[in-house]
Amino acid sequence: MKKYITLLFSIGLIMSSYAQIGEASDPLATKVLEKLKKKYDSFISLEADFTLEMKLSGQDTETQNGKIIQDGEMYLLSLADQVIYNNGTYVWIHLKSNKEVQLSDADFEEESEIISPKDMLRIYESNEYIYAITDVKTENGEKLTEIEFKPLDRDSEYIKMRISINRKDNIMKKIAIFVRDGSKYTVSLENIESNKTYDEKIFAFDKAAHPGVHVEDLRID
Repeated sequence: MKKYITLLFSIGLIMSSYAQIGEASDPLATKVLEKLKKKYDSFISLEADFTLEMKLSGQDTETQNGKIIQDGEMYLLSLADQVIYNNGTYVWIHLKSNKEVQLSDADFEEESEIISPKDMLRIYESNEYIYAITDVKTENGEKLTEIEFKPLDRDSEYIKMRISINRKDNIMKKIAIFVRDGSKYTVSLENIESNKTYDEKIFAFDKAAHPGVHVEDLRID
């Protein structure tokens, strides 16, 4: 199972009593998340470079570098082997090596399992997870607060999710997702820019600029 985790926008003291997540969420973590939500809700658009590390069960670790640009409901996700365009109405998935594009309605996009910082904020507001601050540390010169989420549903596909927040800038730097099958997905963010203006054309696939690429129309009439 291979998922592409999109980084769009939205989502210090550690207490030893929260070293293990208990039956209720950590009120200190709630304060951090509320502050994070307020900042990300103020963003109109966001652009970031990221590294996606996939440790799939029984397979070698795979690492990909990419870029995400998001403006409202529209986004452009660029990876080495594919590019995903979403203009809010349609989704184009450009499979570079196959010289093929899969075109579908946005509402029926198969990439619905994308997890973004805003999705993380919805998780903490959903009452379907408990969460706590599990670590405060310095990494690459940055002071980070780690918050870990665990699902209340024992049948959830996810064992836990962990986010790392830069305490100085109040910016999400990393999302780690642990899947029940033993896989782990980690996204690290760099070069984050917010509130830039974009031409809507960049969020749609331009067939004329990609000669020889076949477009498979999967839209529902």
